[in-house]
Amino acid sequence: MIKANIGDVILFNERKGKVVSVLQNTVVVDTTNFTSINNNEEVKLVVRHKDYRIISN
Repeated sequence: MIKANIGDVILFNERKGKVVSVLQNTVVVDTTNFTSINNNEEVKLVVRHKDYRIISN
């Protein structure tokens, strides 16, 4: 398993986000630029390393 780095764009649960923090078992992802702000969705999410795929770094 390859872990994402800060600034990488990842895909998880059919959503995209930019990694803002890398922890031991998770990453914190900012989805601001990839989702509509009108939706009542969380902007920053915590995602386990095994639950995402890196699509751009």
